[in-house]
Amino acid sequence: MQYLKTKTTRIIMILAIMALSTTMVTATTNPAAENFRLANFQKQQLKQVLDRAVDYPKQADVSNEAGLVKAEVRITNDGSLEIIAINGHPALTAYVQAQLANISFADYRLIGKSFIAKFDFRN
Repeated sequence: MQYLKTKTTRIIMILAIMALSTTMVTATTNPAAENFRLANFQKQQLKQVLDRAVDYPKQADVSNEAGLVKAEVRITNDGSLEIIAINGHPALTAYVQAQLANISFADYRLIGKSFIAKFDFRN
């Protein structure tokens, strides 16, 4: 009887340990979900910086223009923005290029990442 009691106790302990270890494994962060959250945070961070840096142009040669400018940008190793592609009204794209040249990032997680930035200069 004592042997059966000891064996049952061991089985229960083993099952409890297995249950706890399974719970701990499933409780750890899912890498894909973490990467998705990080990517969304990075996009929001980039959007905030770009929205502050590229405002509606007040220059006389550009202020009468309206339109949408899209730019594909990449964060370089030194934190500056590299424009891969840009399209839109020529005067507005030149303005956006000039503004993007003044932006840099200190977040090392952004290095090497590419983003699409949209600038809406329509009223």
